[in-house]
Amino acid sequence: MTNEENPPVCDLLALSPAQRERYEQAKRRIKNAIQEIEALPTGYAFRLSDEPGMIVSVAEFIEGERRCCPFYAFHLEITPSTEETWLCVTGTEETKDLIREAFLAA
Repeated sequence: MTNEENPPVCDLLALSPAQRERYEQAKRRIKNAIQEIEALPTGYAFRLSDEPGMIVSVAEFIEGERRCCPFYAFHLEITPSTEETWLCVTGTEETKDLIREAFLAA
């Protein structure tokens, strides 16, 4: 079966109401912390502000996404020399549009 026949679909029921609230809080915090965005071939890299607790929020976000949208891949890069934190969210060309909608929509 190809991706066109079986497109990626988020399973919104994969999270309990409490898990969904924690996920949404983490997602809002990450969106508000984005300082730079780089387009990747199959996703985006987001440079996040260096504020206390940001790594915990990223982990909570990834945990939620893994449950409801298991077709994404995540890479977290923390560079000690520049103190930059980058969250990369990737998938396929098709899921790149979903990432853009989730993070870049108003």
